[in-house]
Amino acid sequence: MHTIRLTAQITHDRHLQIVLPDSIPEGEAEVVVLIKDSQEQAAAQEDYLSVFFDHLENTGIPRCSKEEIDRFLEEERAD
Repeated sequence: MHTIRLTAQITHDRHLQIVLPDSIPEGEAEVVVLIKDSQEQAAAQEDYLSVFFDHLENTGIPRCSKEEIDRFLEEERAD
């Protein structure tokens, strides 16, 4: 499987035209469309993360430091 990264424009009527290089053979392909987030969507995601982290803070589950996590992982690997 090969990956080709191209930039394309979506028109007002929601059409997308992609012209591939000549080196791409004919046949079936999987197409993935990634849409960049608008500032509004990015802000909503930040709000969601804030709510999530607040929820974690209120669960009462103790936090572990990086050192505690590293120590735990070392012990697990040693077994």
